[in-house]
Amino acid sequence: MASSKDQLHRQWTLLQKIPIRPSGKTATQLMEELAADGYMVSKRMIERDLVDLKNSPFGVSCDEKAAGNNPNRWFFERDARLHLLPAMSMQMAFTLLFAERILKYQLPPSVLNPIQQVLVKADSILKSAKSTYRNWHRYVKHDSRAMPLIPANIDHGILEDCLEGILKGFTLSVTYKPRFDELKKYEVNPLGIVFRDSVAYLVCTIWKYADIRQLALHRVQKIKILPDQKSVIPKGFNLDAYISEEGAFQYNESPGKRIKVTLKFDRFAAQHLEETPLSQDQSIKKGGDYTIVKATSFDSSQLRWWLLSFGDNVEVMKPKSLRDEFATIARNMLSFYS
Repeated sequence: MASSKDQLHRQWTLLQKIPIRPSGKTATQLMEELAADGYMVSKRMIERDLVDLKNSPFGVSCDEKAAGNNPNRWFFERDARLHLLPAMSMQMAFTLLFAERILKYQLPPSVLNPIQQVLVKADSILKSAKSTYRNWHRYVKHDSRAMPLIPANIDHGILEDCLEGILKGFTLSVTYKPRFDELKKYEVNPLGIVFRDSVAYLVCTIWKYADIRQLALHRVQKIKILPDQKSVIPKGFNLDAYISEEGAFQYNESPGKRIKVTLKFDRFAAQHLEETPLSQDQSIKKGGDYTIVKATSFDSSQLRWWLLSFGDNVEVMKPKSLRDEFATIARNMLSFYS
C-alpha cells in the first residue's frame, strides 16, 4: 500500500498537471502524464485523487456532464486561489507584474491569459506589502520606441492547438482568411510560432510543398489537429537560422542577401548608433554637423522602413541602387505635399 508521503507527492504532482478552465484534462490523460513522471498508478487511483482534490481548498473542479465516450474533464476554476511553493517573494512578484505591463502591448491576450492567476497572486502579495513595493507602478515605467499598436487578437484554442501540433509533430487542418482573398483551407506542417511586435505568425509548410510560409494567427478561423498525420519538416530547417540568417521577418528582397550601406546622418540622429550598432562591422566617422555610418544589413523592407523613419535626417549614399530607390520615394513624397 502506498504511504501517505507517496500520496502527497503524487497529488501535488497531479495538481501541477491540471489546467485552468476552459481547458481541461480527463483522468486518463492525467494518468498518462503522471506515468511519464514515474507515477505508475491506475486510472481508478487518479480518480480518487481528483475527488480528494475537489473537496480540498485548491479549487479543482470537473464538468460532471460527461458520460460514455466523453469522460469528465478536470480543471481549475478561473478564480481558483493559486497555491505556490516555495512562496513568491516580493521581488519575484514585482518582476512578474512589470513583465506583464510590457508584454500586454506586444502579445495577444490569449498568450497571457494562462498566467492570470499567477499575476493575481503577485498583485495580492505586493498590495499587502509595505508602501515601497505596493506603489511600485508609480516609480517604474516602460516606454517603447515603437509606435504602440494593439496586439491582434488570437483565439486561445487556436494558439493552444498550434503549440500542440508543433510540439507533438502533428499536421494541422487550418481554415485561413488571407488579407485580400477568400477563406482557404490548408493542411499545414507547423514548424514554429514567432511573435513579432503585436502579431504572431505560424511558420509552416502547406500540403507537400517545401517552401516556408508565414500564417498570421489572428487570421486563422478554425484549426484541427490531425493526430494520425505526422508533420513533414523540410530537411535542415532551423527556426533560429530562418529568422537570423535568412532574415525572414525582415522581408528581404532576396532571402539571406546582405548589402553594405553608407548612410549620412544628421549627427544627433546617429547618436544612438554609437551604443546600439546597426551591425557588428559598423563604423562611424563624424564630420561637422553630420555622421557617416557604414554597416552591413539585410537587403530588406525592414531596412527601408527604418531609414524612412528618419525623414530628412538621413541620406542614403550607397549602394547606388538603394540611393536611386530613395530618390524615387522622395520625389513621390514631394508630389504628395507640394
